[in-house]
Amino acid sequence: GYRVKGDYILTQNDIEEKTHHEDATACLTWSIDMHFPEPTNQVVFGEAFRSFAYHRGIEKPYPIPYRCLYSKNISNLFLGGRLISASHVAFSSVRVMRTLGELGEVVGIASSVCQKHNCSPREVYAKYLDELNTAATEFNNSIKDQAEFIKQT
Repeated sequence: GYRVKGDYILTQNDIEEKTHHEDATACLTWSIDMHFPEPTNQVVFGEAFRSFAYHRGIEKPYPIPYRCLYSKNISNLFLGGRLISASHVAFSSVRVMRTLGELGEVVGIASSVCQKHNCSPREVYAKYLDELNTAATEFNNSIKDQAEFIKQT
């Protein structure tokens, strides 16, 4: 499959070490949730048609960097929904509807900043990050409130 990479790739280490990013956006709240083939089914049926899940809880919400939401090598491509720049392990925590919905809001707001300034998604990070944060706060206080909560704790 094709994997799009952004200027930043979110990793398991970021989540578990609570790495701070100046471009924090919406927060993930789901545990690291990996699914593996169920070994007994492989032996008994010749196919591991059922999986088992490995959950590794996270202590508190973790904000996703804006740099994970645009392509590193396609200048005008935002990454939204299940297509963000994250390792497979970090993605297991990002992939739930609540988080993806909030990331969609961030991408929508960032695209309006791009339109306003006739700029690329990367330029929003480089030049207009404060404007993105202000617009996100005005649109939906919960997005930036979560990130501010993380910074304070």
